[in-house]
Amino acid sequence: MILEMPHERLIKSQLVQLILISRLFQAIEHVSMCLSKNDLDSLQGLVSHEALVEIKSSLSRFSVQQMTDLAVDKDDIYFCFPHEVGVMYDDEDG
Repeated sequence: MILEMPHERLIKSQLVQLILISRLFQAIEHVSMCLSKNDLDSLQGLVSHEALVEIKSSLSRFSVQQMTDLAVDKDDIYFCFPHEVGVMYDDEDG
């Protein structure tokens, strides 16, 4: 059994947090780009069918400029509070 020093656990915890934040930023960028192009097909499997129906209805009322403004570049995200990040799981998956 290998014992970890407290600072090693802290470093690992911070590394996991950085990876989570990086993946979160990538997801935000991907979803926002799809929305800005009205490419809802690319969101299949990432977003529930019910949400896609609602999103499609909402996007139909957006102007071209509003659609374009939905795009987010991950490099434009300055602040992130990992303790506020929640993960939702589909109850059907068990």
